[in-house]
Amino acid sequence: MHRGADHICYANGLLTTFAGIALYSDAGHGGLAGEGLSANVGTGGTGGAGGDGGQVTVTALSASNKITTAGTAGHGIVAISEAGDGGDGGKGHGPDKAVGGNGGQGGSGGEVAVQFAGDITTSGKQAQGLLIQSLGGASGSGGEGDSWFDGNGGLASEPGPGGLAKLTYQNGTITTQGAEAAGILATSIGGFDGGSGGASGFVAFGASGNSAGDGGGVQTSVQNATLTTAGYYSAGLIALSVGGGGGVAGPDAGVVALGTTGGAGGAGGDVSVTLTDTNAITTNGVDAAGVLALSVGGGGGTSGNNNGAVALGGSGGKGGDGGQASLSVAGDTSVTTQDVASVGVMVASIGGGGGKAHSPKGAVAWRHRRRW
Repeated sequence: MHRGADHICYANGLLTTFAGIALYSDAGHGGLAGEGLSANVGTGGTGGAGGDGGQVTVTALSASNKITTAGTAGHGIVAISEAGDGGDGGKGHGPDKAVGGNGGQGGSGGEVAVQFAGDITTSGKQAQGLLIQSLGGASGSGGEGDSWFDGNGGLASEPGPGGLAKLTYQNGTITTQGAEAAGILATSIGGFDGGSGGASGFVAFGASGNSAGDGGGVQTSVQNATLTTAGYYSAGLIALSVGGGGGVAGPDAGVVALGTTGGAGGAGGDVSVTLTDTNAITTNGVDAAGVLALSVGGGGGTSGNNNGAVALGGSGGKGGDGGQASLSVAGDTSVTTQDVASVGVMVASIGGGGGKAHSPKGAVAWRHRRRW
């Protein structure tokens, strides 16, 4: 496991660059586990844990700062803390019993804090003016358990949460000219759960999916600023927290196949947008919202497929809850959108959908009923 490094950037006075400012803290991924082979009971190894993302900080508060970029994905400022994914568990092989190894835990996204004043101009497609992200790591998948008699799949372990994403922008103008190029995009996303291991044997029990990582908080503050976008799908300001998707349960096949349950989706974090003093936000493209503040729960995972003479179906995982989403305006702020499907302001908390339950297959089969 390797933790991402912390990065701090201070800028005072004139700043002119065609590359913009790019700071990343990228943690290492967990190692893959080995297989377990035995004449009796075989157990797979456990995958390594992913590293945590480090803190990323940008501070540049002189109003004379200027950033200009050109080209696809030529962001003005990009600051990302990304956790590492867990490693996959090893397979287990043994005639009497086999147990798949558990997947490694995903790392946590680090805090990302950006304070900037001045002007930013981008001209390329998918070139955000300000892009900040904290990303939790996915968990490793569980290993399979393959036995003549008793097979057990490995668990997928826990994915990591997204960290706090915090932005303060003031006293300047952000202009984007390309498609899919928001003025400000601030996100925190929880890690997704890896699939649990399947099983085969006279009695087979695939592992259930695990819960996904929660999205972190997103705090965005804009003061005395002008945000203008020209392209389609180019919102003025997006603040978004998303929970990860729940894990897919492992399948099982045997004379007796026991059902498995999909993992729950992660919860969305709290999202806040604060607009103070005098601001003007204008979009000119199709499907280009002015301001979006969204907290979205992750979807539940699906149950595993079950095949046997006696088969018990599993249940789908629960969707994650949306967090609190809020907008505060103090002063004189105008939001103008010019084209179709371009909402002015949307503030929403949205829960994730539940996962699908598979029907069992066998001479005797019970299907788990979904509980709403």
